[in-house]
Amino acid sequence: MTREELVAEAKRLALLIKQGRVDEAYEGFSAVYANPAFGSFNADDQRQILRFMVLGKRPELHRSVLPASIVEAHRGALATLNELVSTLNDPADYELLGLAFQRIGNDAAAANIFREGLRMERERNPQSDLCGALMSRLSAV
Repeated sequence: MTREELVAEAKRLALLIKQGRVDEAYEGFSAVYANPAFGSFNADDQRQILRFMVLGKRPELHRSVLPASIVEAHRGALATLNELVSTLNDPADYELLGLAFQRIGNDAAAANIFREGLRMERERNPQSDLCGALMSRLSAV
């Protein structure tokens, strides 16, 4: 998979979501994360598609029981998110990782991840929007 193919796939997945073809879209996310080439992309390219999936504002992400395709896509993103967190130590990556844990049903891990991201972001910029987002996410688990 090349960067251009990754961009094309992200656009295809966006279209599927817009069309309401949620399962197909999340199966596509899973396939992207399972592709060995995905790990070779730089962190910013990886983050872009991870953010799109994890932070996307879609009604299906607010149901109490998520479809299996959504859970599996988030489970598939964990390896990359863990790698980003452990190598780059960016609080924004902690938010993504925490949300992925939350979506697979591991609220304890999500809370720990949100808490650590919040601690780091408070040291960097206690007035940031990310601090506020992490506080809200932590209070929700």
